[in-house]
Amino acid sequence: MPSEKMRYLDRKPEPWFELPDLSDGVAPHRILPVANRSVLVLYAQEPYLAWIDQTNPAQGALLRANPAWQRTAMLIPCCSTEAAAEPWLREWCHLILAEYLSWYTNQISLWPQDRSWNTFTAWFDYDLITRLRDLDNDPLRAVEED
Repeated sequence: MPSEKMRYLDRKPEPWFELPDLSDGVAPHRILPVANRSVLVLYAQEPYLAWIDQTNPAQGALLRANPAWQRTAMLIPCCSTEAAAEPWLREWCHLILAEYLSWYTNQISLWPQDRSWNTFTAWFDYDLITRLRDLDNDPLRAVEED
């Protein structure tokens, strides 16, 4: 019986990706394609959670009860280090903040006036994932959310 790895390698490739020739027993440097994006994983911190508690207490309670909801991932331009990603983040942090604020109220008057880098770094911690491999053959596209 073939191993799980061999069954994967023997399966028919998706149209977007051709498996490399492995008949000589030597694996290539990369088997799976790398997407031209990095992943920014944001983790909500207490100041953000406190703002939601004040603005929308019911949603704040739900968010606190579901820690997985306190983080989200965003595709960003390809960056090899957090230092390389920081200029992009500084430029776009106000837009990321606006996205997060709009999840809990569409009344801009309730949003904090300061939506700067300082607010962003106080409200969120983040990790950068530098290599993204997209194993789905469905093209990346925007979807409508409720």
